[in-house]
Amino acid sequence: MASVQSSSYQGRYLKLTVKEAEVNTAENYSDISYKLESIGGEHNYYDVYNWGVELNNEVIFPTQTTYWSSQTFPAAKGSREGTIRVYHKSDGTADPVSFKLKGKIYNSGNEEHTGSISLTPIYRKPSYNSVSASSISEKSVRLTSDIDTKTLSITGGGWDLSTDGGSTWTYYEGNPTDKTITGLNPGTQYWYRGYVTTAGGSANSNWNTFTTKDCVVRQKISGTWKTCIPYIKVSGTWKKAIPYIKANGSWKDGIN
Repeated sequence: MASVQSSSYQGRYLKLTVKEAEVNTAENYSDISYKLESIGGEHNYYDVYNWGVELNNEVIFPTQTTYWSSQTFPAAKGSREGTIRVYHKSDGTADPVSFKLKGKIYNSGNEEHTGSISLTPIYRKPSYNSVSASSISEKSVRLTSDIDTKTLSITGGGWDLSTDGGSTWTYYEGNPTDKTITGLNPGTQYWYRGYVTTAGGSANSNWNTFTTKDCVVRQKISGTWKTCIPYIKVSGTWKKAIPYIKANGSWKDGIN
């Protein structure tokens, strides 16, 4: 809230008060209220020369003169109130709202007083333009995204990975625009989605999928080396197996 006032004559003066009355987040606007008052004085009525009000470059009261003999506002004490609506920018911010009070009591002439108020930012929620998976190996993947942050800074986020279509998932905190995730299972389909937070709120991307590579071994068949996916029979059922190889005295995944 802010106010300005004219110079006084015998205690009579004009005062303009402006404030942000309401913020509508859903519709991205603020309602700005104003109150013009004619206050004080030794007498009931005074000439008020060249008075007027402008708010956010909008003329509320055009410049005019009201003589004491009219016995009407603002020659008479009293007030006038109203509201204007100011829409914010697409990112939720808004320029300061300026206002101007004109008017001179009793003596003819011109007088102006100006001020401004700042509006509450209405930050907009971020949204995803796209997500993608690349550099897919047997146990890792690189996840990247393009996020419309509405010009705000990213404050947090990460990625959700699921193996059951998104019914349950594991959250990996980290860079929501570019993160490499390791420790995955070979030959497995994963569902993934991004998560991001800004001052305007948080958002998830849609679920997408990628499949890690299978671990393979090489076998010479009819004189030609070919890659093969190893299987092992467990309790009468054939299952995929992860090959291991002993290198420098340590067993390691024998992946391609």
